Amino acid sequence: LTNGSGTNRYPLRAGTDGATNSAPLTQAEARAVLEEAFTVMSRARAQIRRPLDSRAQVSISIVDTHGSVLGLVRSPDAPIFGTDVSLQKARTAAFFSGAQAGTELSANASADVRQFVAATRTFLNNPSALTGAISNSGNMAVVLNGGTLNATNSGPVSLASLSASGTSTLGVTINAATNAATVYNVAGAASFASGSQVKVNLTQVGGSAGDYVIVRAGSLSGAPALATSTLLPYLFKGNISGDSNAGTVTLSIAAKSVTELGLTGSLARAYPAIFNALDNDAAVATAYLGISDGTTLATNLRQMLPDHAGGTFEAVTSGSRATARILSDPNGVYRTKDGRLGFWLQQVGFGGAKSVGDTASYDINGWGAGGGVEYLTDLGAFGGSFAYIHASDSGGSSNNAVDSDQYELAAHWRGQWGPLLAFARLSAAHIGFDGTRRFDNGDVTRTANGNWNGKLYSGTAGASYQWQMGRISLRPAIGIDYYRLKEDGYSESGGGDAFNLTVLGRTSDETTASGTVTAGYDFGSLKREDGWVRLELEGGRRQIIGGSLGDTVANFKDGDRFTLVADDRTNGWTGRARLYGGTDTFRVGGEFGAEEQQNHVAISFRATVNFVL
Repeated sequence: LTNGSGTNRYPLRAGTDGATNSAPLTQAEARAVLEEAFTVMSRARAQIRRPLDSRAQVSISIVDTHGSVLGLVRSPDAPIFGTDVSLQKARTAAFFSGAQAGTELSANASADVRQFVAATRTFLNNPSALTGAISNSGNMAVVLNGGTLNATNSGPVSLASLSASGTSTLGVTINAATNAATVYNVAGAASFASGSQVKVNLTQVGGSAGDYVIVRAGSLSGAPALATSTLLPYLFKGNISGDSNAGTVTLSIAAKSVTELGLTGSLARAYPAIFNALDNDAAVATAYLGISDGTTLATNLRQMLPDHAGGTFEAVTSGSRATARILSDPNGVYRTKDGRLGFWLQQVGFGGAKSVGDTASYDINGWGAGGGVEYLTDLGAFGGSFAYIHASDSGGSSNNAVDSDQYELAAHWRGQWGPLLAFARLSAAHIGFDGTRRFDNGDVTRTANGNWNGKLYSGTAGASYQWQMGRISLRPAIGIDYYRLKEDGYSESGGGDAFNLTVLGRTSDETTASGTVTAGYDFGSLKREDGWVRLELEGGRRQIIGGSLGDTVANFKDGDRFTLVADDRTNGWTGRARLYGGTDTFRVGGEFGAEEQQNHVAISFRATVNFVL
């Protein structure tokens, strides 16, 4: 069939239904079907042609389970109207024999179409009609010479005989809800050549493990095999055994362990709870049953986990530490000799990351703005500050994310005696967390939203000593800080019963010590009132000396709780570059920092404006 210019309208091609069909037709198989059908046509006699006993002249179409045309051939004198009739008959047969015909018709917007399902099943006295089930087949002698006989019946299928070649596949459906499975009751002989296989379809995840007799025959020769990598859902393992004396073939199925699935860390800890929750949403369960490899399974499982890897802790503490860093700088809050009251404004930015380990990966980034004031007394300068910090913690290897809005109040003291500087700071912050988890698997998508609050408390202290040698300076410094984050529990909504989680509260804390050395150089005038510019380079190390991230405890609806343990946070080197300048009453500056964390480089930026009244 051409388009009038000699180009084939429907060239042969393979099936397009690979996403929903484990064994789509190949181009060679489509050709073989059309050639065999054409041979049958050549032997058939026409009923609308003269003279009688003329050879049939017809159009022959082949489609896949989606109704896509894989090829069309016609004999030289086939009726033109038969082109459309052939194609629509092929599509009609594919649709009405499909496993989803009843479901799709029942969901149609027209009541006239919806009532067709019940009427058809009543008329046929077969509740399995329009589900792809095989019925009224007791006198059928089935010969499989390649391809798949994929029955959706979770019950008996009667056949007169059954013969499967070495390239053939026999489909079996197991319905754990009714504790029923396809069983081919063969009145005569059933034979299976070496290489023949069984394809297992499960209607749900839970309760599917067990032993199932799938063939009962008058006589049995050979038995099919089970290729678990392609013909059994990856979550399960199984084997086939044949008993020629009893004429039976038995299928045994068991759920794989976390070790057999190759799961470790958080995925292994959460897997039993996830497995038990999947049937709460049939579409999510079907999506998991369609997984055929470990990489895809791990990707899907990561989407099921709550925030637990430490990204929220790093995000909120990184922002707080960036705003507090101004106090460790001798030139941080700049004032004249007679100045008592000093102000500053600053903006900060930061980012960090963690790779997949025993827990999930994350990427954090954020920014903040704030300001402070202090008053100089004989005992040192006392002051306070406020900062707003927004951070985003994305899942890295998944679509999960947590945004945080942090409002922090702090009080501080600074003392300076010539080249010696010391400081101390206490802070408290209220944090609102907005979490989103998204499940994506083909056409199945779910989104769960969770909101919770937290409180962040910190204490920081440090000291430094600066040697000034003309334009060059050298400043060693030490510091210690403590952070404690307490997060409330929360329950998600919007994702359905197989995806929403209830998460308990958790508490994380960390104590660190740091040591740095800063080298500086002054440009311009050495008199502050005449204007000056200073460049500083800092290097050192930050060491974690106490604390740990809190465990995350969660459960799905009506499910058992599972506990996720965060990876230990790591120590690392730090480095910063600062450039600032101004006069004796005004100063602007900027800082870029890099810090080794979680085997990645975390970065930070800080811009400040200081003035004295």
